[in-house]
Amino acid sequence: MAHPNGNSADLALAKPTMTVPELSKVLGVGLRQTYEAVNRGEIPSIRIGNRILISTRVINQILDAGALESGAA
Repeated sequence: MAHPNGNSADLALAKPTMTVPELSKVLGVGLRQTYEAVNRGEIPSIRIGNRILISTRVINQILDAGALESGAA
């Protein structure tokens, strides 16, 4: 559910970590693609119990660099 003062992607970027579904919205790609990228290690993540969390700082660095570490153009 989107917050009335901003969209859910903006809200996700304001937190120190985000979930895979939030990351999917931020990146504008499908949920399945996002989970696959996380599982391949293209997007660094941490697991706490059943939750997968991604550092917002790391995502901002990846977006600023314009490519994932795997060498994707």
